[in-house]
Amino acid sequence: HQNTLPYGAGDGERLDSHRRLMRWFTNHFLVTEMTLDGVRSAVRAGRGWMVAEGLGTPVGMDFYATAGASTVGVGETGSFVAGSTRIHANLPRLHSDSPHGKVAPVVVMRLLRVSPPDLAPVVAMTVNEDLEYDAEQPGVYRLEVSIVPLHLAPWASLDNDKTEQEFPWIVTNPIYLD
Repeated sequence: HQNTLPYGAGDGERLDSHRRLMRWFTNHFLVTEMTLDGVRSAVRAGRGWMVAEGLGTPVGMDFYATAGASTVGVGETGSFVAGSTRIHANLPRLHSDSPHGKVAPVVVMRLLRVSPPDLAPVVAMTVNEDLEYDAEQPGVYRLEVSIVPLHLAPWASLDNDKTEQEFPWIVTNPIYLD
């Protein structure tokens, strides 16, 4: 910490201070009940994803598969059903409390089949729309969501060109389809 962004912020603290950086990244978990045991269960099962909150807080995000009559959520294992397995990802949008400039961000979703290993693991991609993919084979699938933070241009006084670059925003835990 305190060696990557040697700039001060309006509050007198460095941009790379520990307190500030720890708020830039969060883990979102899908809980079945709003209790400590419910949260612990979701964390153990890997039912969630990491978010780079510094780019905005996402809402509406979902990632799951339907295999025959079964639904397999993020962090879960299910049976691959040939010809009847579809992977779904709902396009996240910015929370109303996130900064909103005059221009909306560009959101890119990439579905990767990470196991078995492949030279080209991206199996599907969308830009600013939900993702639907008919899985052709079993494997371990995860979702990477990137954002071009055009919405942050009014606040990017250090380097406005950065708001036109794609950055990782959300990385999910996998769905396991055996």
